[in-house]
Amino acid sequence: SVAMMGQRHVVVVSCGTTPQIVTETLWALKAQRHIDWSECYIVTTPTGRALLDDHLFLQQWYRLGQSLCLSSMPPLSDELILTISDELNWAEFGNVCLSLLIKLTSDPSTVLHVSVSGGQPMSALLGLSMAWVGRPQDRLYHVLAQHDFSAGGAFFPDHASSNAVVVSEIPFIRLRAYVGSYLQQRLPSYQDWALSTQALPEAVSEPQHILLDIGNKQLTVDGIPISLSILECAVYWWIVTAPQPIPWGKQLPLSEWQRFLELYRWTMSLHPRHSKVAYTMRTPFYAQLELL
Repeated sequence: SVAMMGQRHVVVVSCGTTPQIVTETLWALKAQRHIDWSECYIVTTPTGRALLDDHLFLQQWYRLGQSLCLSSMPPLSDELILTISDELNWAEFGNVCLSLLIKLTSDPSTVLHVSVSGGQPMSALLGLSMAWVGRPQDRLYHVLAQHDFSAGGAFFPDHASSNAVVVSEIPFIRLRAYVGSYLQQRLPSYQDWALSTQALPEAVSEPQHILLDIGNKQLTVDGIPISLSILECAVYWWIVTAPQPIPWGKQLPLSEWQRFLELYRWTMSLHPRHSKVAYTMRTPFYAQLELL
C-alpha cells in the first residue's frame, strides 16, 4: 500500500458532465496504484453537481466502497464539493482551484492526487495550479476509460484486474520553490499569480555565481554542486576559455576543435584510468577523436 504512517492521501477531481470520472479515478487509484485515499474533493459546475446528485450519490458512491472492500467510504459533504457558477469567468474559476490546492498543500501530512480528466477548461486550470503549488510528493493524473466501458454507463469496473479504466501519471513542472514566497503573503488571485510568474524564466536563467572545479570534475551553481563527466568538464572548460561570442556550428574554426581536444586530454590526465591516452597536434583531427 502507498499509504504511510501519518500521511493523508487526498484526491482532487475536476468533473464536467460525466460523473463517472469521479468513481473511475478513485477506483483506479485504489485498484491499480494501491493508494489508500481518505478524502475526495470535487470541483464542478451547477450542471455537473446536478448530475452528481442524480447519478453518483444515490447509490454508486457506496457501491464503489463495497467493490473495493473498504470498511467505509469518506463522506461527501458540501465542503468537499466546490460548485462554481457557470456565470463566473475562467480566471475566477482558477481562483477556486488555486485556493483549494494552497489550502491542501499547507498541511505537510497531505499527499495530493489530482485528476485532470473531467471538464477540459477546469482540468487545464487545475493542472496549472498544481504546477504552481505542487510539492514533490503530490501527483497529477489522467484517467481514461475505454469507449465500450463508457458507453455501457458503468461507473467503475467490477474487477480489480480490469483494464477498462487506465490511470496515467502526468509529469509536471513544480514551481513552488520559485513562487513559494507568495504563499507567505496574502492569498493571491489566479490572475495575479500568472502575471507574477512571467519573470520566472529570466530569474531562473541568471545564476549569481558559477564555479568550475576541473580537478574534482564539479560545477557549482549558486552553491549547488553538480558532478560532471570528463567530457562535460572539458566542454565547460572550453566554453569559459573560448573567444566570445563563440562561433557555433560550421563557423567554428578547426583550431578551436583542436583546443577543445587538448583540454579534453588534460581533463582525462587527471583521471588515472585515462592516463595513457596521448596524441600530438600533428595527429589528424578524426584520428584524435578515435583516440579519445
